[in-house]
Amino acid sequence: MAATIAVFSDGCSPWMTWQLQSPFLSRNFMEMVTREFNLGEALEVVKNQVMILSRERQVQVIYDSPAEVSSMSLYGDNLRLQQVLSDFLTNALLFTPAFEGSSVLLRLNPRKQRIGTKMHVVHLEFR
Repeated sequence: MAATIAVFSDGCSPWMTWQLQSPFLSRNFMEMVTREFNLGEALEVVKNQVMILSRERQVQVIYDSPAEVSSMSLYGDNLRLQQVLSDFLTNALLFTPAFEGSSVLLRLNPRKQRIGTKMHVVHLEFR
């Protein structure tokens, strides 16, 4: 992003250039906190966060994921993952028509890719 801003700021007015170079921009970004966490526990937190809305709207949330997900240890920002999934499910629940038998399905597809003798990258696809 810094390179894009630098190229963009060349043709800008002095005020815009000052704004783009302002330390305010560098102070207001989201920092990721990475640590080891259990994916199953993170998903359980998300389930609990949307449970009340699910009951209020009478829309069932169905979770479909392989059994291996509940014991999968990952290294990343679990709070950010929980926030994104919770927001995603909340929006799905809010925009799903509420009638008897209505449901929202959250399907998780993990793909592992080996990048060393002891290290894997896990690609998570949520639908």
